[in-house]
Amino acid sequence: EGRFINDKFGGGMGERRPNCYVDLIFDGEHGEFVLVFFASRRIAKNSEIIADYGDSYWEIATDVLLQAHRKEAAALQGSSASGGKRKR
Repeated sequence: EGRFINDKFGGGMGERRPNCYVDLIFDGEHGEFVLVFFASRRIAKNSEIIADYGDSYWEIATDVLLQAHRKEAAALQGSSASGGKRKR
């Protein structure tokens, strides 16, 4: 449900004060790392949950999104060049 945790620079609202932080925890039972969010102060019911994603998050996210869009555009160009038919 991490999609409900907003960045402190969200929605054109300017910078907001984070009320949680994230930590990377190793789950030894499953042998994998997981992101865990912790409240850094009391969060009132129906309040927005805000974290500081950090500068590198947006740089990496932008790169990943651009790569995905390039692949999608290339696939669309390939299908329109073949008349929209799949190659077998």
